[in-house]
Amino acid sequence: MTDMPSSILIEIMTEGGPALIRRDKITAVHQRSAARLVVQTSGKEFYVAEGETYEQLVVRVWGTDVFATKRASKSKETDLVSADMEMPRYKCHKEVHALQILKVGHGFNVVELHFIDARHAPIVVTKGWDDRYNPEALGYYVVSDYGHKSYSPREAFEEGYTEIK
Repeated sequence: MTDMPSSILIEIMTEGGPALIRRDKITAVHQRSAARLVVQTSGKEFYVAEGETYEQLVVRVWGTDVFATKRASKSKETDLVSADMEMPRYKCHKEVHALQILKVGHGFNVVELHFIDARHAPIVVTKGWDDRYNPEALGYYVVSDYGHKSYSPREAFEEGYTEIK
């Protein structure tokens, strides 16, 4: 597992609108009540808008490894490995990590991405991420070296990237 750069900016939808916060300035993420999430920095508290769970917020602030590892460790399937296993690498003019999507499961305010490589636990993304990228089966969930998570349709991804073995 590689650490996310500490200077990465995290976009948080607050009750007052979007806020960009440097990851290394975040001191805590609290669930104050069933409906109240708070991101705390050394000088300010940001009240998170409805639609994001504590687990999703932790994933976005500190990376998917925290949540995916918890999911994998709770699974009874022995072929699931923890999120510490590196995703396959691909190369274009830059290197990215990517997993091909088997199916997209929609729930209330969350979306779960299941992968063709079943050794990787499903990843939960926000409804906002789903609305922005509209992922489909056989497309790719892509994570850049600086932590940006996106989606690429199958044809575009496979034309531009070759897996690094």
